[in-house]
Amino acid sequence: GSFSAEDGESEDDEEDKAHSELKGLGDEPSDSDEETDDENTEISEAIFGDEDSDDLESEDLPQKNVQKQEAAVSQPEVKKYVPPALRAQNNALERLVRGHLNKLSSSNLYAIVQEFQSVFRNNARREVSSIITKTIFNQVIQSSQTPHLLVEDYSSFLMSIHFIVSEEITGFFVEDLINKFFELNEENDAIDVLKMKNLLALVCTLTRLKLFNVKLVLEIVKEFTKRFSSSDIEFIQLILLQAAFSIRKEAPAELKSIIIDVHAKVNEKSSELESVGGSRAKFMLEMLLNVKNNNLNAMKAHPGFIENERDQNCKKRIRAVVGQVQIEPFAAVGLSDILDIPKRGRWWRVGASVTVIR
Repeated sequence: GSFSAEDGESEDDEEDKAHSELKGLGDEPSDSDEETDDENTEISEAIFGDEDSDDLESEDLPQKNVQKQEAAVSQPEVKKYVPPALRAQNNALERLVRGHLNKLSSSNLYAIVQEFQSVFRNNARREVSSIITKTIFNQVIQSSQTPHLLVEDYSSFLMSIHFIVSEEITGFFVEDLINKFFELNEENDAIDVLKMKNLLALVCTLTRLKLFNVKLVLEIVKEFTKRFSSSDIEFIQLILLQAAFSIRKEAPAELKSIIIDVHAKVNEKSSELESVGGSRAKFMLEMLLNVKNNNLNAMKAHPGFIENERDQNCKKRIRAVVGQVQIEPFAAVGLSDILDIPKRGRWWRVGASVTVIR
């Protein structure tokens, strides 16, 4: 019944191995433990959210807001829906107005004005006026030289409508005309010279026929004098050839101030004008001197000068339509009045309301 020392040592070794196995159970997790840990983390992330994902989302928030703002800005403006019946009615009215204006000539002015009396009687004045303005602009203000006879026909028509129908139509037209001038004048170096010249020819003709006050032409000349580029000198020359003596008769003091301003600009920009072509400025100064001295024969020698006989023929046609009435200019509306509409309103229009900004 005795045992040896080797047997005792083997039993001790087995006990040590058992103890070490028990200790190792807590040190190395099993596969089932790893699966339970993953499930716990997923549940906690679902309830409380992941810290890393929160940080990323918080960083992305400003970018998302910016993208939303850009999308809102880039969205095109939604036009007002027009029912098909009303759309067809508007198209019919536009075709009617254009048809009458396309038939306009110096011989049938009376018949065309009679037709427009019924058109204005059956439709809104503002709507008909806007179509007339759009049609005249498309025919006159184009990128090619418009025949002066066409400008005279449309000017005589506007004068007749002013007296026969209402002065309100002239108020609509002059406002749209000044806005068109601002639109063309904002292009600066890329300005369409022929379009601007055609617009100025229309303004000068209506000024000579005394539908427009000379205030509009004077403020246009001052606007060109501020910039005083080579194209602006051409525009001033055109105005001098077509409306200088009307300005001299109606506003001699304003003409004197224009001459002083132009001389000052020529002296200020003499080097620039010489590089472009200084002869234009000298030519314009000679014209101003002729206007100042009332030298009509010298002005007639220039091509583009409008004889007084043409205006008298237009006035005869107008009087044949409206009768022997005294032709007086429309209210003195200029560029400054259109710019001051937010402050002063459309004071030239009867019944127009204004929100005064103080």
